[in-house]
Amino acid sequence: MPVRFILALLIVASLGGCARKEGKPAADEAPVAQVGEATLSRSEVAGLVPKGASPADSAALVSRYLDAWVKKRLKLEQAGKELPADQGDLEKRVEEYREALLLHEYEKQYVRQHLDTAVNEAEITGYYNANLANFELKQSIVQGLLAAIPKDAPKLDQARQWMRSGNGRDQQEFRSYCYRFAKFYHMDDSVWVPFGELVRNTPFKEVPNEVQFLKQNNFSETSDEQNVYWLVVKQFKLSSQSSPLAFVHDQIREMVINQRRQTLLQTMEKNIYEEARKKDRIKIYPN
Repeated sequence: MPVRFILALLIVASLGGCARKEGKPAADEAPVAQVGEATLSRSEVAGLVPKGASPADSAALVSRYLDAWVKKRLKLEQAGKELPADQGDLEKRVEEYREALLLHEYEKQYVRQHLDTAVNEAEITGYYNANLANFELKQSIVQGLLAAIPKDAPKLDQARQWMRSGNGRDQQEFRSYCYRFAKFYHMDDSVWVPFGELVRNTPFKEVPNEVQFLKQNNFSETSDEQNVYWLVVKQFKLSSQSSPLAFVHDQIREMVINQRRQTLLQTMEKNIYEEARKKDRIKIYPN
């Protein structure tokens, strides 16, 4: 059995028995490993061991951690020896990173505590109308139905009629038919979807002129060796046209929330500054 594993077993066994004695440092702060001036305490190791783990599993975990910790400290020690003596730039970058991380965590906590994320429909509609030029479509979108039906499925002619019908009962019959026989289908004709995404796995993706196809076809049918494909286009919007509100609804909600977030952080920053100015905590010295 490797010596490090045996030592790890001894460390695991000792973790539960640490007790503070009067006038002595806590036993859980006693070192379990040391490289140069750096030490690893029992308390740091104790947090690694999950409750209920067997001694062998715990020892294996501790052994791996000890090995990784020792190697890391040795590399840091070697880096300190071999890098140029002037580490001012590195220290400056480390400090800048620490400050950026601290500010990020503070802002995240402040936003979590103060940001109102409830956005009503009037706000979304108002934002849409005020920024309509920013919602130009980059691709054609449609509201419609799509179904891929195996060629050997029963009652294909009847199913085709149900799909093309605008009658609510026929539409329900077609939905039931698709549940039983369709290879895949899209039945929510109230949702706007990109045309290319809707027909991605069908022969319709090869139409030579998408604009002409959408303008001229409410119902289309094609096939391959295994399936027939039916497409009903109820409404469409072409690229470069304004996006329907429903298509960008969730996007606008996130935009409104992000605007509030930016305003909240700007107000927080201003309040901190004004409070410091009132208390005469800011000194600007002339050159």
